[in-house]
Amino acid sequence: MENTGISFSEEQIKAHIEALPSPRSNGVKIIFAPTHITENNLEQVCNLYREVVGFHFDTVVVIEPYHAELPKKIPMASFAEFYTPFGSVPANEKLRDEFCDEDDDFFIDDSGVHPNMCFNDHLGVLKVIMERDFNAVSVQLADDSTSIVRELSSVISELIFGRNILVIFCCDLQPDFVNEFEQMKSILASGDISRLMNYTNSGKSKIDGVGVFIAGALVAKDWELDLTFITEKFEHMRGTSLIAGFAGFQKN
Repeated sequence: MENTGISFSEEQIKAHIEALPSPRSNGVKIIFAPTHITENNLEQVCNLYREVVGFHFDTVVVIEPYHAELPKKIPMASFAEFYTPFGSVPANEKLRDEFCDEDDDFFIDDSGVHPNMCFNDHLGVLKVIMERDFNAVSVQLADDSTSIVRELSSVISELIFGRNILVIFCCDLQPDFVNEFEQMKSILASGDISRLMNYTNSGKSKIDGVGVFIAGALVAKDWELDLTFITEKFEHMRGTSLIAGFAGFQKN
């Protein structure tokens, strides 16, 4: 699969990363990333990925929303290799098969593949900052219903727990919606799963990729990770995301 996304140079990405302080977490397992990387949010994205510099992951799983109805609710791209401007990344075909074996809603199917995928942007950045080779799996969520979101989170929680895998959940909440961001943080802090799922079903959320976000929040809760949003510096900057953040183990 050819990467047609990220337009920044390797030097630009490295310069942003190297200018940032040391990681705040002692082992990130989940990243909540903006759906696409642009000039407006490159600094915020680099702040996110600074958290994984110096860590090695065998596999990166990128989960993103698909904004149209598909017969397959959770399709995964079938390609054996993904191409970025900075080199190719092999697919983890074994893990992809495991997803299918674990749940009937996961399919190796290219109906969700399109040139403007989130996967394209993020794989390019990771190829620049990862110090060792890794493989990848591309997952699309085409249904935000409670049952499908729970299935996605459950499979990720069970199959990936304990493995050396980074999971990236692509979703956005524009800076205009600070009130919703505060409400979401309150729900997450309460640990009330019913409130979280009701929020998903309300149809009122302004989150682009709300099902992806909720699935990631459920996985972070299952794994007992600390969730940190990096909004302080970026909350008034057009094109950034209020729900950009990471989940990992806090440093002692």
